[in-house]
Amino acid sequence: MKFKQILLVIALVLAGAVVYAVQTDQWDLHFGWNEEFPFSGREYVFEESQTITPPFPLFLEVVNAHGGVEIEAADQDGITLTLTKRIWRKNETLAKDIADRLTAVVVRESDRVRISTNREEFEKRPFETYFRLLVPRNLDVDVRTSYGPVRVAGTGRTAVDNRHGRVVALKIEGPLTISTNYEDVTVEDARAGCQATLHHADLRLLRVTGDATVEHSYGVVHIEDVTQKAVVKGSHSEVALLRVAGEAEVETSYESVLLEKTGPARVNGHHADVQARTVAGLTVVDRYARVDALDVQGDLSVEGKNIAVKAEQVRGREVRVLTSYEDVELVDFSGRTTITLSHGDLILAPATLASSLEVRNDYSAVELRWPSGERNPLEAQTRGGSVHWELASPPALEQTNGTSVLKAFTEAADRPAVVITTSYGDIRIVEKTKTN
Repeated sequence: MKFKQILLVIALVLAGAVVYAVQTDQWDLHFGWNEEFPFSGREYVFEESQTITPPFPLFLEVVNAHGGVEIEAADQDGITLTLTKRIWRKNETLAKDIADRLTAVVVRESDRVRISTNREEFEKRPFETYFRLLVPRNLDVDVRTSYGPVRVAGTGRTAVDNRHGRVVALKIEGPLTISTNYEDVTVEDARAGCQATLHHADLRLLRVTGDATVEHSYGVVHIEDVTQKAVVKGSHSEVALLRVAGEAEVETSYESVLLEKTGPARVNGHHADVQARTVAGLTVVDRYARVDALDVQGDLSVEGKNIAVKAEQVRGREVRVLTSYEDVELVDFSGRTTITLSHGDLILAPATLASSLEVRNDYSAVELRWPSGERNPLEAQTRGGSVHWELASPPALEQTNGTSVLKAFTEAADRPAVVITTSYGDIRIVEKTKTN
């Protein structure tokens, strides 16, 4: 056996012996480091409790740096406080010494009761603190913490500022404000509106009486059942708004937007696909995306570059689409309609021609499915393409001279006009049937 191989075998044997000795507590390799570095050593848990009796102001402030806060409202007059102390030390004696000195600090001020700890008195802090409080119903609370979970339920006006921790808020009777990062937020039954600011986290917000306002980035925003307005201003935010009685407003990028059963909706996006179902109007400003809308009970407006559009059952006063390099299909729609499209094909199947229809396209084929029995003055013109008339009634004019022009129903001058202009693409006018 070579000398290097012998040294390797000896090193492996010694390493195994050291690991065995440490695991069997024959050696202590801490060298006092557990006194220098937090969260080394074993964990020991201690608790203390106290009751804060009235009278006190109807405002509670809770401050906790490293740990969690849980506040539950109940039918009681006072405040019951339990402080749990998780301490990491070499042995229980050392841990108990810290626990005896670490305590809750309660300060009564003119407008609030402030609860915190004496954490700042410790040069080294090998511990976490957790507050659990039972409070009177509808008490206003302000929670400020970091690096720990927060749960509040049944309180009045509630503000939670958590730098890095999960937040759960349930049955909040007053206005609710939440700010956090990197951990998820769940809100159920915010009965006086909700404002939330969070980043790199998901938000689930259910049942809001009033407005819901969210500032967000990098995650999922899911909001259901809002009695008034819902606003989401995000970046890289996947957004779903369901059953919003008032206006729905979304700003996001690179993630999808779902709107279902909302009031008038507006989406300002970038690379953000939009799916809308049963909305009281829809406005989309976007780029490099797809818009898919069904049952729009109001105006429809889509504007941007490289946006594919498919919309069905649109009932508003106006339909407006301005896009490029993607196809557009509008089926069963009404209202004054204006389409501007380049480098994409267009299919139109209006429910009626009771309002004007104008198409100004370039490098685009157009198919118009003409409602049966309607007689509106039509002028169709394409440069570098052909106009195909497939209705039973003959056109009033057909001519081709580099540019193909067709006119029909010119005698119906009192009816709204249909004007189609394109280039380098054919125009087809076909009879609308149940199958198309």
